[in-house]
Amino acid sequence: MTEFAPNGAVIASTDRAETDFARRNRERETKVRRVGLACFLCAISASVLVSAFGILAAIILTNGFRGGDITSDAGFAAGAMLGAFMAAGNWVMFYVTIPLSWIAIGLSIGRFPEKRIRETGAYLRRGVILGAATVGIVCSLLVPLVALSGSSSLNSALPLALGGLFMGSLIGAAAGYCCAGLFTLIVRPKSQIPAIDALVF
Repeated sequence: MTEFAPNGAVIASTDRAETDFARRNRERETKVRRVGLACFLCAISASVLVSAFGILAAIILTNGFRGGDITSDAGFAAGAMLGAFMAAGNWVMFYVTIPLSWIAIGLSIGRFPEKRIRETGAYLRRGVILGAATVGIVCSLLVPLVALSGSSSLNSALPLALGGLFMGSLIGAAAGYCCAGLFTLIVRPKSQIPAIDALVF
């Protein structure tokens, strides 16, 4: 908008819309810090938490159900128990699980700051979904293979897989929630992403 002096001379010519647009561009170009560090620490935490929750679930199931060989009753409960034991041993494969978790987290909630998502709930939801999907799918695939290598029959593959999927999803969802919370504590998207530039998720 053109501004005039009392004598009629032009003293300034500014375009407020252009100024606002330039300001938004500068804010959008502001890089959110500590995202890589948060993804790496969350990957380590994911492996530790899955193992910890797996051990806790295995203890609860062992004390809650009758003892004996877990493959003797090749049903849903046996699949859930095997899924808990597999999750408990997750840390043993840390050299595989940590890099894979790092990549998965980096491609999911790790991209949220770049998309200007600042609400904590969006990070927590994606963490729960990602954790439940990854751990649940892995357990549902591996539990029947382990059980069928023993005394279980082929007909019991489906209930075993469902039990492993159920337990793995619970453990993964809990670990994913904690990891997403850790990510928001490290990155602090609400502090680093301006509200005017945020994307509603």
